[in-house]
Amino acid sequence: MEKLAESLEEYGFITCFKGILVNFRYISLIKEDTIVLSDGNIVPLSRRKAGETKKQYLDLMQKKSSIIF
Repeated sequence: MEKLAESLEEYGFITCFKGILVNFRYISLIKEDTIVLSDGNIVPLSRRKAGETKKQYLDLMQKKSSIIF
């Protein structure tokens, strides 16, 4: 799974929980322990990965979506 996550990272995929990858473009909201997707689905967010996931999301938003902070 780790190799898959690394190969998909360049396409905007983030590992948010063991065995779960999400594309940053479909994230609507990141809560304390869940991620809400644009279609309303909710996926778990590992407490251990929460900080890293949020940082990756913001970095991708800035790079791919031309958002300026």
